[in-house]
Amino acid sequence: MHDNEILNLDAAAKVVHATAETLLQYIRSGDLKAARVGKQFIVTYVSLIHFVETLAASQSTERRAKRPQSDEASADESRLNLGRTPAFVQLPVAGADAAATKRKRRRRQLPVLPPLEP
Repeated sequence: MHDNEILNLDAAAKVVHATAETLLQYIRSGDLKAARVGKQFIVTYVSLIHFVETLAASQSTERRAKRPQSDEASADESRLNLGRTPAFVQLPVAGADAAATKRKRRRRQLPVLPPLEP
């Protein structure tokens, strides 16, 4: 892909292995820069990569903050850089995201109808 390439929402979702709905949520929250052309959103490849890098950095910081560390272990890790996982983005899988966001719908019981008379 070229740096100046323009992607629609479906193509951008394929690049980052997410759904178009997930990217639309990020666009509406202002985290992902996009433009609306007609009824469609477009995203530049550069802004998509910048968004993924920013998201990865913030998620890495959150994971580090949640990780319990003892004084000895933190000193060893800081000197040797042990125990650090590379920063990567865990975006939802297309099928799993759709299933997770849908609410469970309770099915109503059908009413009992009176019998038909001839």
